[in-house]
Amino acid sequence: MARSQRQARSESYDDNSQIGEDSSEDSNDEQHDTDPTEPDLDEDQLKDAGDVAQLFADNEHSPDYYLQQLAEFDESVYTQEDYSKGTTALLDQVEARWKHPVGFCACLRKDPEQEFQKLSIAIQHTFLGWALNLRRGKIGRRLPGIRRKSSLETFGKAFRLVFERATSEKIGKQMNRPMRRVIRKLARKHKLSWKGREKSTMFVENLTMVVETAISTTKKKFGHGRHRTELCLFLQLAGLTANRPGAVLSLQYPLLFKVDKILSILRAQTFLGQAKSVHRLDY
Repeated sequence: MARSQRQARSESYDDNSQIGEDSSEDSNDEQHDTDPTEPDLDEDQLKDAGDVAQLFADNEHSPDYYLQQLAEFDESVYTQEDYSKGTTALLDQVEARWKHPVGFCACLRKDPEQEFQKLSIAIQHTFLGWALNLRRGKIGRRLPGIRRKSSLETFGKAFRLVFERATSEKIGKQMNRPMRRVIRKLARKHKLSWKGREKSTMFVENLTMVVETAISTTKKKFGHGRHRTELCLFLQLAGLTANRPGAVLSLQYPLLFKVDKILSILRAQTFLGQAKSVHRLDY
């Protein structure tokens, strides 16, 4: 009997505690429903744009100033590629031969922009042939002309960049192989030299400047720090074997692996001190 009374009391206590928890949760929910920190927005204030405009009344310029900036903004200045001065001068020269009043399109009485839109292999072939036959410039000065196949290839590549700069599009890849055939055919027709231009002589002093620039410059980015060191190593190897071109060409992966092992030994000696016996690796 006493045991049954204790069980009834415990059950009634649990029910009362659960009811108390439910009521406390309800009261908390009611408190969270109304946040006193929320602003009381008036619809009239949202509709009144004049009050919002007063927040920006301290700007140094009027709205007309920014409207003019928006209308006169030239997006091409920020989307075009940044080329060196020499490359830019070459592109300007090729572009002048395309669209100048005495240029290619004027000679054929064609609109330069429309010819860009319908560019084809035939148009490029005719333009390159016209450039090869050009004898005088826009001011009547005699031109040296294109005498090498490599120069004609450079002219064709420059024209592709001119097209990209003018239309913000690249010439389709399907024209690459036919244009190489066009250049070979024009080179044979005009008897251009197939030998490349002779390279200027590079002395030890010049090589020193190149290596110092490569090791210290911050304008050139390398994917990894060791690439900078490898470049300096290969430049010196090429300079030391300048009178023996075959020595550089005969370098193979096993030999490069030996060079890497020599460099590893030198680094180990630097950090760990002089080793008792260093195995000499001969080529």
